[in-house]
Amino acid sequence: MKNFLFLLTLLSPVAQAFPGVWGSGTSSLINIPVARVMYSQKITVGAGYIDNRVAYLTNGRFDNFPLYITIGYLPRLEFSAGVVFVPGEKSYDGSNTYKDGVVSLQFLAFKEGRFLPAIALGARDIYSFILLNTSYIVASKTLVRKTFSRLVLHWGYAGDIFDQHVGVLPQDRNLPVGHTLVGMFGGIEIKWLDSLSYMMEFDTQKINTGIRFKLNENVECEFDLFNMSNFGGGFQINFGL
Repeated sequence: MKNFLFLLTLLSPVAQAFPGVWGSGTSSLINIPVARVMYSQKITVGAGYIDNRVAYLTNGRFDNFPLYITIGYLPRLEFSAGVVFVPGEKSYDGSNTYKDGVVSLQFLAFKEGRFLPAIALGARDIYSFILLNTSYIVASKTLVRKTFSRLVLHWGYAGDIFDQHVGVLPQDRNLPVGHTLVGMFGGIEIKWLDSLSYMMEFDTQKINTGIRFKLNENVECEFDLFNMSNFGGGFQINFGL
């Protein structure tokens, strides 16, 4: 099954117990990863919508509707799996809705200190056809901290280390491998009372902006503009195991 699912989205919690989860389902800003992970024994389930003009899967033809689950498996490791639905695109199972899955991991190597940033390593879309794969290192640092707000900077580098498909038939292993993020990326996040966040980022290709907010302790929503013009959004439920 082709792993086109870089877009397993669109929500990012702002509560401390549930770091922002976006993109492939691992801790992220909008498209770019951030140096945080889901706390151990925590879980997030989310669903979203991506406008076809900025969707990586069937770009320009059909909207994407991703679903994902992210689990804080160990104190510094998070695991994500999910599927994206593409109504209108012919599927391998004969239906008129294409379905594709992804598996991603992220590890928090260093926690943020007084002077040094947090640093995380990760890889998205690491199994099967991995046509939207990326491997990365990212740093995050709080630049300004006030009583009710804070400003956080995120920056990193994404590469194309994977050059073969993993877990597929031998004749398919050397087909071209796609990569969603290659090069330098960065973004800022302004958080208010851990209930509201404004975000802006450069994802190696375009500038995106968005707002995420909590409806209650466990439910959060997000609205984004990709390339400053194309809509995406979704909701997310957070809970402990």
